[in-house]
Amino acid sequence: MALGVVCAATLVLLVSSSALANPSPGEPAEGLYVVDPAAGTPKLLIKGEEDQVTWSPDGGWLSVLDTNDFYFTILDPSGASSHRVDSFAWSNDGSKIAYTPDTPSRNGPIYVSTSTWSNPELVTRAPDSGPLAWAPDDRHFLYGTGGGSCCYQTLVVVTSNGSHPKTVLKTGGPYRTVWSPDGRLIAAVGDDQYIYLASVGRRARRLPGKWSGFVDPQWYPDGKSFVVYGAGGPSAAGFDAVQVSVPAGARKVVCRNCSEFGFSPDRRSIEYVNSKRTLWVENADGTARRRVAEVGSSFFGPGSVWSDDSTALLTVVPGSGDNTTLAIVDRATGKLTRLTDGTHLDTPIGISADGHLVAFERFAQKTGHELWLVASDGTSLRKIMSFGTCSEVAWSPKAALLAVTNLDDC
Repeated sequence: MALGVVCAATLVLLVSSSALANPSPGEPAEGLYVVDPAAGTPKLLIKGEEDQVTWSPDGGWLSVLDTNDFYFTILDPSGASSHRVDSFAWSNDGSKIAYTPDTPSRNGPIYVSTSTWSNPELVTRAPDSGPLAWAPDDRHFLYGTGGGSCCYQTLVVVTSNGSHPKTVLKTGGPYRTVWSPDGRLIAAVGDDQYIYLASVGRRARRLPGKWSGFVDPQWYPDGKSFVVYGAGGPSAAGFDAVQVSVPAGARKVVCRNCSEFGFSPDRRSIEYVNSKRTLWVENADGTARRRVAEVGSSFFGPGSVWSDDSTALLTVVPGSGDNTTLAIVDRATGKLTRLTDGTHLDTPIGISADGHLVAFERFAQKTGHELWLVASDGTSLRKIMSFGTCSEVAWSPKAALLAVTNLDDC
């Protein structure tokens, strides 16, 4: 799904979800909350077992998954207006949404409407259908039909108003799709362990060679190749990152046994931790390679996180004993600024859109898991809340807003 995260400035969004088997001390009740970091008082919007909070790209709406009945509630930040859907995909600018209503039959029909939910246009009544992803220019979007327990039978591209359908793939059981940056190609991962290349007005082709492991294509900015990180089974150090050229499908290992690998949001840079546990940053074309820091052997966590504007990288370096030190790296200069003192087990979450705040998780046996904030210069360190073992957190791309799923049972 093309799901965003965002809202008005200086709010933190918090969600708790499924039954809390081992809640942390002081952990709030299950439900969806909005918190002003300055006041620190949560406002409950939805009570119950909720999960997977996201925001529309324009910040007008947020969504949350009901973990009991498996439908999404999409509501405005005040909670005054809400909509219940089975699946959805926001356009990249947040002005439109493609969705399937939550109905007894579910999975179809598909509609597309503006972000005001007015005058929805019917896209298809085909059973077991769902929206997948919008093209980068938002002129088209992709949906699947004939869905089973994991995958679709057919992929279809339509215009932004849901008209002029064109079938682009009818094989392989596609379940993961990613548009190229120029919007010409779609990489589709099939349940048959192949990757397919599809495009509007051209017959899809299967790239040579099967894959195993977690196959997640990430396009290079020129659209001439993509990288698959998580290919094959993990070694003691990590996974291989494999570059795949198009249309031939030739493969090249660009990072072997890496514990993390990822593009910056602007696709101009790559960060990775190699088998020697060293963090590197380089341009997407492989130039200007820079050693950033040794991340140590005791920490194998979610790794480094880019800022939304791609100018900074949030990471960890070794602290005292098995603890970690939170640090922020300037992409242009490589300067590393330590944010915490290394006396706790701190895990990076992300940097706020304005670059002023950093969110991270702090863990101790006595206090459990906690969400903390610190200014990007290392000042104003403060705890926000206790949360569950399996919680997920995401910053808003537009303001100092944080989304959290509070989970104790994975």
